[in-house]
Amino acid sequence: MILLSKHLIGVLLSLVLYNVGLCDQMVTDTFNNSPEKRWIYFADTVMGGQSSGSVDFKQTSQVNYARLVGNLTTENNGGFIQIRKKVFGLTNSTQEITLKAKGNNEIYHIFLRTSGTILPWQYYKAEFKVTNNWKKINKDPQKNQIDYVCLLY
Repeated sequence: MILLSKHLIGVLLSLVLYNVGLCDQMVTDTFNNSPEKRWIYFADTVMGGQSSGSVDFKQTSQVNYARLVGNLTTENNGGFIQIRKKVFGLTNSTQEITLKAKGNNEIYHIFLRTSGTILPWQYYKAEFKVTNNWKKINKDPQKNQIDYVCLLY
């Protein structure tokens, strides 16, 4: 058994949408106004994994954030915890995804699904590393900073 302990201390997420002709349009979530109604905690237990964790929505004088904590294990084909949200308004002309994050000096991932990524092994993925200080992270689909993944079994 491999036991990994990952504690993501905080994530402030803003998804940014700049469409051709609508260059000032933005899709944003700053964890205000009942974020627990929009964001869902999700773990590998849905497929038999044994990881555990939770998300708490916190507020400081400067920022609202989601604190995702947990214990990850690859036992029984597991190995993930996450929070997820349905996002509407993104198109193939989306120019940037921005988030602020801090944590435990580990690598984390953003996963995006579209109406065209129907199967569980089809998604877009961007990797980022967190430090113990808040850091702004930008990922640009037009600059190949987000990869399409389609796993074949």
